[in-house]
Amino acid sequence: MWRKWLYQFQELAGLTEKECQAFLLVSLLLSIGAVARYVPKSNLIYNDAYYADLDAEFRLLASRADSIDSVESVES
Repeated sequence: MWRKWLYQFQELAGLTEKECQAFLLVSLLLSIGAVARYVPKSNLIYNDAYYADLDAEFRLLASRADSIDSVESVES
């Protein structure tokens, strides 16, 4: 059924089959992008509090790594 609609659109627009498919694909991607832009951010699964502990640990480890002047060798 969709092939019949695609052929009718192709004839109406005066496009080849590949051009028509490319046009519909680009139109679909633009539509998805437009809809995704308006999805409210309040529906996010995780908020900032969820990552607070991990962020604090990362900052601690990063400050330790920044304070190391040279690599210490580990002796067996």
